[in-house]
Amino acid sequence: MDRLKGSLILTLTPNSKFDVNLSLNTIDDEYKGEGHEFGLLTSKNTSLNLSANFYASDKVTFGAMYGIDKYSSNQASRNANPFSGWPGIRELDMTRTATVPRQQRDVKSAGVWVDLIKALPTPTSRFASTSATRTRARHVRSAH
Repeated sequence: MDRLKGSLILTLTPNSKFDVNLSLNTIDDEYKGEGHEFGLLTSKNTSLNLSANFYASDKVTFGAMYGIDKYSSNQASRNANPFSGWPGIRELDMTRTATVPRQQRDVKSAGVWVDLIKALPTPTSRFASTSATRTRARHVRSAH
């Protein structure tokens, strides 16, 4: 397997009450080598997320985030080849090979939170994160 992976994180803090975070992550996997013509062949994932925090006081923080993820992959499989009539030999029928490119685009996520880290008597008490996700998927199957 060959993997190319990268991350970029940018944080902007214009003052002590507010910050903005931007992150970009990508993974590109390619599965190859002798005997690996079937199964998962490629996988690509990219995500871009933007979040912001407002520090109302030393006890209360409000935040929100929005992100977009994109996934794609390609895999191949083959139905069993028929027996040729000779022991141990099967016909090689390439029409029984199918590739399945899969794209799931624009997975969008959004969330908001309130962090009450010091507002309650127990220092580990938190109330956080309400989120929603909407997905649109397209599946394509092709045989060669």
